[in-house]
Amino acid sequence: MHRRCGSGSASGEASKSAARGRAGWTAALCAVLCLAAAGDTRGENWIFTTSAGATETYNHYIGEDQPGDGFVTSLSAALGIHGDGARLKLNGTVGGTEVFYAGQGQSNSFAPSVSLAGNLEAIENFFYVDATANISETFISPFGPQPANLTTPTNNRYIAQTYSVSPYIKGVIAPDISYSLRDDNIWAPSATYGNSSAKVPTTYLNNLNGQMSSGLGNWAGRRNTAARITTMACPPTGTSCRSRGSLFPTNSTPSSPPRVALATRVIASPWRPPSRAPFTASA
Repeated sequence: MHRRCGSGSASGEASKSAARGRAGWTAALCAVLCLAAAGDTRGENWIFTTSAGATETYNHYIGEDQPGDGFVTSLSAALGIHGDGARLKLNGTVGGTEVFYAGQGQSNSFAPSVSLAGNLEAIENFFYVDATANISETFISPFGPQPANLTTPTNNRYIAQTYSVSPYIKGVIAPDISYSLRDDNIWAPSATYGNSSAKVPTTYLNNLNGQMSSGLGNWAGRRNTAARITTMACPPTGTSCRSRGSLFPTNSTPSSPPRVALATRVIASPWRPPSRAPFTASA
């Protein structure tokens, strides 16, 4: 029996695209490592773990209009990060799987897998940044084929991505008064996987939240002042956006040009000092 593996089954253009994808994820991994190395080394505890694996699968198809049978080679690697630095904390995993098809009319594919969460104290006891990155392969339709592993090709699979960056400040301006102001930014792009052209529209969410609280000794407990502004950009597909329990439909219709709907909601509650208890004196 003759066995072929490698890029022989993929076109030259597909191989170039896969190489560009691998280069992009490699650059992202290098950026993560540089960020970790740039932190203050005093009192830091950084742990890195690695893993790698390989599998060989033989695909046999039944029915008309099916690709030819053949072997599929999967090579996977992952890097685990647990960092607890003086001002930088980073936890999660970064990895990927390269899938090589021998025959079957499929292009070689790269499947990234990322789950990272970090916190940076940019200015001591004042300015902070939270950031997350999540990348995985999922299915666009619950009614389409959903193979249990990457070695079985399907046009229903795509690469889902979610990134968030949340700068915020917090502090105390008096013994009994504290404040915080946080700006959440969330992006949800997507990318195609393998020979599939399926993917979902990119969305963006912004949430600005400020709060001030005060504890006034034996007065009537704590009083809070809070304001929140939420803005969501919806895909121009006639779908709807949900923000803080309220539904904001888009204005797009099949007969009108695509537009992006922005929904803004402001919630504020004023702070008022409680009334003092009456004082009486008697001789």
